[in-house]
Amino acid sequence: MKPGPVVRINPEELHFDDIAFVDEIYAGGGRKRDKQQHFLNFVAGPIVSSMFATLDHDHHRIRRSAMNKFFSRAQILKLESNIRELVDQLCDKMIRLGKQNGDPLDVTTSYSCFTSDVISGYCFGEPFGFISQETWYPNFREPLGAILGTTYVFRFFPPLKILTNIAPLFAKYMREDIAKMLAESNERMPARVRKAKQEHESGKLQDRASIFAAILGSSLPDEEKTDYRLGGEGFSMISAGTETTAWTLTVITFYLLNQPETLERLTKELQDADAINLTWVALENLPYLSAVITEGLRLSYGVTARIPRIASKENLIYQGQFNGHEVKYVIPSGTPMGMSNAINHHNEEVYPDSNVFRPERWLDIEEAQRRRMEISLTSFSKGSRVCLGMK
Repeated sequence: MKPGPVVRINPEELHFDDIAFVDEIYAGGGRKRDKQQHFLNFVAGPIVSSMFATLDHDHHRIRRSAMNKFFSRAQILKLESNIRELVDQLCDKMIRLGKQNGDPLDVTTSYSCFTSDVISGYCFGEPFGFISQETWYPNFREPLGAILGTTYVFRFFPPLKILTNIAPLFAKYMREDIAKMLAESNERMPARVRKAKQEHESGKLQDRASIFAAILGSSLPDEEKTDYRLGGEGFSMISAGTETTAWTLTVITFYLLNQPETLERLTKELQDADAINLTWVALENLPYLSAVITEGLRLSYGVTARIPRIASKENLIYQGQFNGHEVKYVIPSGTPMGMSNAINHHNEEVYPDSNVFRPERWLDIEEAQRRRMEISLTSFSKGSRVCLGMK
């Protein structure tokens, strides 16, 4: 039996399979949406105090307001020269190591090193140096994988999170990837925050702007600027900006290499436009390149898990259809509700042959269909808690 558009998936949470309701669940425009405690139970250590793990809508807005301007389109465009330099280093290193070793390239790891250097450079004023080191190791991917491995254990048995407080004492006896994660979250990340704080207090000018130097000089209250909280914020931002982007690049690379006709069309567009000498703004005007990127976002999903929201101050009305009949439900305030990016991105009515990587689906279509496809693309979520890195 086919389920309806609204399914109660546990005693308190509703799942929606109707993109028309997306702006009610992930609302913006001053409408308050809290996060669900159960969803955030997997977060442990300093990340608990990060913007990502903030339950309350108003508290989240305070923390987010200090960083919004650093992720505006205008601000991101200022990073173009730094990122171009890292791209050149990445390509040179891929070629060099490929010639030296003759082994198949671990594309995801190389992209992870690249994205880690991009976001760490922006956060702290200098990159981790994963691209400039001799090989791809060490990197941030293994520590992050260790964290994600605890997701369901901590989510359903949250008292076990106390283990993260004593785990550093036993790091030398643990698996290498877990030991790296502990060192990153408990030693290296707080050390980077302390360095940024010392440079800020001494009035030292950095060669390049950094998010954390600016946060320390913002109007946030002092309790929002502690080493512990900012360490969690840093770890959260590095985590969010590393693997999601690296995975999207990996998915795009996979399909381009497995679909020669797609690669050929993209290559021709880039060569005809002399793309290597174009600015980001000019590259955005290349239609097939934009379609390839958008299709890559669709099939890499962003976050694949449900991302619940809670309308704490209003009852919501859902109206839709099921088996040819209209249905109407009142969603009481305080009810966790969410959607799945994977389900949204494989809606066959919106994206026919949804499992196929087909950039052409984004080209030469009616405006109404384009709008429907864009609304159904939820890689970055939507509303007041939309991903900061969307620009």
